[in-house]
Amino acid sequence: MIGRMRTPLHTRLLWIPFVSLSCGGSLSHYPDRPDRDGVDPVDTDDVTVQTQDDTGDPTQTTDPTDTTDTTTTTTDPAPDCDRPADCDDPRCDDACDNDGDGEITEDLGGRDCNDRDDEIHPGADDVCDRKDNDCDGTVDDDSDRDGYDVCDDCDDDTRSVHPGANDACNGTDSNCDGEDCDPWEEDFEANGMGANWVQTGAVTWYLGEDWAHRGLQSSLSGNIGNSESSILTLTVDITSPGSVTFFHKGVTESGYDKLLFKIDGAQQGQWSGNWGWTQESYPLTVGVHDLQWTYRKDGSQSQGADQVAIDDVEIENGRPL
Repeated sequence: MIGRMRTPLHTRLLWIPFVSLSCGGSLSHYPDRPDRDGVDPVDTDDVTVQTQDDTGDPTQTTDPTDTTDTTTTTTDPAPDCDRPADCDDPRCDDACDNDGDGEITEDLGGRDCNDRDDEIHPGADDVCDRKDNDCDGTVDDDSDRDGYDVCDDCDDDTRSVHPGANDACNGTDSNCDGEDCDPWEEDFEANGMGANWVQTGAVTWYLGEDWAHRGLQSSLSGNIGNSESSILTLTVDITSPGSVTFFHKGVTESGYDKLLFKIDGAQQGQWSGNWGWTQESYPLTVGVHDLQWTYRKDGSQSQGADQVAIDDVEIENGRPL
């Protein structure tokens, strides 16, 4: 008798039952999977119409294998962004305020006359650029109504400041020339030597035609004797950092008889001998200052004309008191 032959274990077919999930199987192990309408169910903007089967009964549980069942889902529709009311919706920001300057475009009932430029909107500073920066309907306007538009006026918010205004030396460039005020000048011509000049010393200064830097006259020291002085003083009020400039000339005993210049009693320069017209300039701080020119002789001898002169005195950013 022939015995059965055993099939080797490694040649046996391994059969494992296949379990098929029907279409109605649970999908609970896909917690992030969207619902059947394809919309994220946690989106609060979604509006979902209840699923109904082919019987038309919305309360009946649908048959997952019934292909006639329908589900309709709609979402919150985006506004057209073409009405003023739409600008309350953040999705209309680009349409309502394209340049992000905080003003709604005029096309949608706002005040922004140029929604492509964030420097153009109501309340913006109007600058000289041939644009209506503040949306008031005027290009490069005259805000202070002083007759000069922003292109010509150095301060278009202050009516008293404009080209041609009276510069009052009050710390403001009233006439737009880049300085606090026009320089004050004394040329000793038409106005002579006015009350602003204070005379002291043995003999006063006087106007003379013998020497003149420009024009016909200058101020000359008095005819003093040995050990005497002739003093000329001007008190000025400086409203912003300025200066004093003047020309001087003299013929004196070199090293002994001298022209001295002082500011508030502090000597700034001295000259003696024989010299032609020479310009000097000294800074002045804000405040009141005494400017003093003195011709002083020593105890003996004289030389030449024995005299000094000053002319064309100029004060920057100040006026005499």
